Amino acid sequence: MATIKFEGIDKYAKLIADIGEHAEAICKAAVYDGAGIIADSVRAEYRHYQHPYAKNNDLLDHMALSPMRNDNGFINTKLGFDGVLENGAPAALVARVLESGNSHQQKKPFIRPGVNRAKARAEAAIAAQLDKQLERYTK
Repeated sequence: MATIKFEGIDKYAKLIADIGEHAEAICKAAVYDGAGIIADSVRAEYRHYQHPYAKNNDLLDHMALSPMRNDNGFINTKLGFDGVLENGAPAALVARVLESGNSHQQKKPFIRPGVNRAKARAEAAIAAQLDKQLERYTK
Protein backbone atom coordinates (compact mmCIF):
# COMPACT_ATOMS: atom_id res chain seq x y z
CA MET A 1 0.00 0.00 0.00
CA ALA A 2 1.34 3.43 -0.98
CA THR A 3 1.43 6.30 1.46
CA ILE A 4 1.50 9.96 0.48
CA LYS A 5 2.57 12.51 3.03
CA PHE A 6 1.75 16.20 2.55
CA GLU A 7 3.64 18.71 4.59
CA GLY A 8 2.42 22.24 5.02
CA ILE A 9 -1.12 21.51 3.87
CA ASP A 10 -2.50 23.79 6.58
CA LYS A 11 -0.41 26.66 5.23
CA TYR A 12 -1.70 25.98 1.71
CA ALA A 13 -5.33 25.82 2.91
CA LYS A 14 -4.90 29.15 4.73
CA LEU A 15 -3.43 30.72 1.58
CA ILE A 16 -6.44 29.62 -0.46
CA ALA A 17 -8.78 30.98 2.22
CA ASP A 18 -6.93 34.32 2.33
CA ILE A 19 -7.05 34.73 -1.45
CA GLY A 20 -10.71 33.74 -1.44
CA GLU A 21 -11.57 36.62 0.87
CA HIS A 22 -9.80 39.06 -1.45
CA ALA A 23 -10.67 37.47 -4.80
CA GLU A 24 -13.07 40.22 -5.86
CA ALA A 25 -10.60 43.01 -5.02
CA ILE A 26 -7.82 41.16 -6.86
CA CYS A 27 -9.98 40.75 -9.97
CA LYS A 28 -11.19 44.35 -9.88
CA ALA A 29 -7.62 45.66 -9.75
CA ALA A 30 -6.70 43.52 -12.76
CA VAL A 31 -9.78 44.49 -14.80
CA TYR A 32 -9.21 48.16 -13.99
CA ASP A 33 -5.67 48.02 -15.40
CA GLY A 34 -6.82 46.32 -18.60
CA ALA A 35 -9.77 48.67 -19.08
CA GLY A 36 -7.50 51.70 -18.70
CA ILE A 37 -5.27 50.47 -21.52
CA ILE A 38 -8.31 49.91 -23.75
CA ALA A 39 -9.67 53.40 -22.98
CA ASP A 40 -6.32 55.02 -23.77
CA SER A 41 -6.17 53.18 -27.09
CA VAL A 42 -9.70 54.29 -28.03
CA ARG A 43 -8.72 57.91 -27.24
CA ALA A 44 -5.64 57.58 -29.45
CA GLU A 45 -7.74 56.21 -32.34
CA TYR A 46 -10.22 59.08 -32.01
CA ARG A 47 -7.48 61.68 -32.21
CA HIS A 48 -6.51 60.47 -35.71
CA TYR A 49 -9.40 62.52 -37.09
CA GLN A 50 -11.84 65.12 -35.85
CA HIS A 51 -15.59 64.93 -36.23
CA PRO A 52 -17.05 68.31 -37.28
CA TYR A 53 -19.54 68.27 -34.39
CA ALA A 54 -17.09 67.33 -31.66
CA LYS A 55 -14.61 70.19 -31.39
CA ASN A 56 -11.59 70.17 -29.09
CA ASN A 57 -11.99 66.49 -28.24
CA ASP A 58 -15.36 67.29 -26.65
CA LEU A 59 -16.51 63.72 -27.26
CA LEU A 60 -13.55 62.32 -25.33
CA ASP A 61 -14.49 64.47 -22.35
CA HIS A 62 -17.72 62.45 -22.20
CA MET A 63 -16.05 59.03 -22.43
CA ALA A 64 -15.62 57.07 -19.21
CA LEU A 65 -15.52 53.63 -17.67
CA SER A 66 -18.53 52.56 -15.64
CA PRO A 67 -18.03 51.45 -12.03
CA MET A 68 -16.84 47.87 -11.61
CA ARG A 69 -19.63 45.31 -11.32
CA ASN A 70 -19.74 41.75 -10.14
CA ASP A 71 -22.30 39.95 -12.29
CA ASN A 72 -22.59 36.47 -10.78
CA GLY A 73 -18.84 36.10 -10.39
CA PHE A 74 -17.83 37.98 -13.54
CA ILE A 75 -16.07 41.28 -12.79
CA ASN A 76 -16.59 43.79 -15.58
CA THR A 77 -16.77 47.41 -16.56
CA LYS A 78 -18.00 49.16 -19.68
CA LEU A 79 -16.53 51.93 -21.79
CA GLY A 80 -19.21 54.41 -22.75
CA PHE A 81 -20.27 57.94 -23.51
CA ASP A 82 -22.58 60.05 -21.40
CA GLY A 83 -23.92 63.57 -21.41
CA VAL A 84 -24.42 66.21 -24.07
CA LEU A 85 -21.73 67.80 -26.24
CA GLU A 86 -21.28 71.58 -26.47
CA ASN A 87 -23.39 71.65 -29.64
CA GLY A 88 -26.31 69.92 -27.87
CA ALA A 89 -25.88 66.49 -29.45
CA PRO A 90 -25.92 63.45 -27.16
CA ALA A 91 -22.38 62.09 -26.81
CA ALA A 92 -23.50 58.46 -27.11
CA LEU A 93 -25.31 59.22 -30.38
CA VAL A 94 -22.30 61.00 -31.90
CA ALA A 95 -20.03 58.11 -30.89
CA ARG A 96 -22.41 55.59 -32.42
CA VAL A 97 -22.70 57.54 -35.68
CA LEU A 98 -18.92 57.83 -35.91
CA GLU A 99 -18.46 54.13 -35.20
CA SER A 100 -21.23 52.75 -37.40
CA GLY A 101 -22.20 55.57 -39.75
CA ASN A 102 -25.70 56.36 -40.94
CA SER A 103 -27.40 57.44 -44.15
CA HIS A 104 -25.79 60.91 -43.94
CA GLN A 105 -22.44 60.12 -42.34
CA GLN A 106 -19.80 57.67 -43.51
CA LYS A 107 -18.54 55.51 -40.68
CA LYS A 108 -15.22 56.44 -39.08
CA PRO A 109 -14.72 53.68 -36.53
CA PHE A 110 -12.48 54.43 -33.58
CA ILE A 111 -13.80 52.21 -30.79
CA ARG A 112 -13.38 48.77 -32.39
CA PRO A 113 -9.94 49.57 -33.89
CA GLY A 114 -8.81 50.96 -30.52
CA VAL A 115 -9.98 47.84 -28.71
CA ASN A 116 -8.37 45.54 -31.28
CA ARG A 117 -5.01 47.33 -31.12
CA ALA A 118 -4.86 47.21 -27.33
CA LYS A 119 -6.31 43.76 -26.66
CA ALA A 120 -2.98 41.95 -26.28
CA ARG A 121 -1.50 44.74 -24.12
CA ALA A 122 -4.63 44.76 -21.93
CA GLU A 123 -4.50 41.00 -21.46
CA ALA A 124 -0.81 41.22 -20.51
CA ALA A 125 -1.56 44.01 -18.00
CA ILE A 126 -4.37 41.97 -16.47
CA ALA A 127 -2.09 38.93 -16.11
CA ALA A 128 0.69 41.06 -14.60
CA GLN A 129 -1.70 42.64 -12.10
CA LEU A 130 -3.09 39.23 -11.14
CA ASP A 131 0.43 37.92 -10.58
CA LYS A 132 1.30 40.98 -8.50
CA GLN A 133 -1.83 40.69 -6.37
CA LEU A 134 -1.46 36.93 -5.87
CA GLU A 135 2.17 37.40 -4.87
CA ARG A 136 1.06 40.02 -2.37
CA TYR A 137 -1.27 37.53 -0.65
CA THR A 138 1.06 34.56 -0.86
CA LYS A 139 3.82 36.16 1.23
